[in-house]
Amino acid sequence: MSNSTPRLGRGRAPERVVVLGGTGFLGRNLCSALTAAGCEVTAVARRPPPVPGHRFRRFDVVAGGAAGLAGLLAEERATAVVNAAGVVWRGSDEEMTETNTALVDVLLDALALFEVSPRLIQLGTVYEYGNPAGAVDLREGTPAAPTSPYGRGKLRATEAVLARDGRAVVLRLSTAIGPGMPSESLLGSVARRLADADGPALVELPVLRGRGDFLDVRDIGDAVLAALRTPEAAGLINIGRGELTPVGDLVRRLIDVSGVTARVVTLATGGSRRTKGFEERRIVREVAGQVLGWAPRRSLTDALRTLWQDTSIERRRHA
Repeated sequence: MSNSTPRLGRGRAPERVVVLGGTGFLGRNLCSALTAAGCEVTAVARRPPPVPGHRFRRFDVVAGGAAGLAGLLAEERATAVVNAAGVVWRGSDEEMTETNTALVDVLLDALALFEVSPRLIQLGTVYEYGNPAGAVDLREGTPAAPTSPYGRGKLRATEAVLARDGRAVVLRLSTAIGPGMPSESLLGSVARRLADADGPALVELPVLRGRGDFLDVRDIGDAVLAALRTPEAAGLINIGRGELTPVGDLVRRLIDVSGVTARVVTLATGGSRRTKGFEERRIVREVAGQVLGWAPRRSLTDALRTLWQDTSIERRRHA
């Protein structure tokens, strides 16, 4: 199969970007960021978005297969594909690992059918690193040894992309914060409890230990856009703030931003299957600055404010 769309650079024609997983938390925010930057965007997912706002194609990548996906990309005349799809919170451990791998295998097979394929930007995760012995700072060359199903599945996907597509970029992301966070996530669940409260809110939480690297989801949109506009970029690039923030501090900041009176109760059980086996490590983002000219621009308080505003609007919409 050949792609008749010319590969035009910045300033000559807009990128035509297909975002796989375009109705999820990352995908929706990416579609908005790329559209605002002048790209022609098509969101692809198995389910339509709850609030339409972008061109949408309903398609199951794994079930549709490589030929079906290649046909869709040709019809959209895609110059780039951003893979924001994957299982983060739902499903068994085995499903979490396999689903994050199987879709990428189909995607790579589809791109191999093109004479000149769309450029691939794969969204990975810093949880692919796991807890490498002796490592304090996590760099692109740090050996990856994930212990969670989520990290293992995403690492397999990263390895497949880097082995088969020399032009692809894998952005290894720290934890994103912003509008549309799923209720299964810690901050997403806290925001919903605050928004649902008619009076003082009761917020029940697992024990919040340690610190993590958190990032405004809009800064991730900037990183993807920078990768699109840097055709010579390829390989693995860390995307994070490069600083650690206590998880409990973020919860307290979110409560402050909301203005809701809340009582926080700590439970003895619970925790995230995604973060299992990932302790405090600083994400080094020097390569992102050198290759993409990227650095985070927004504060975590700004990220929490957009999360709260979106959650409040959603609650009023369904009241």
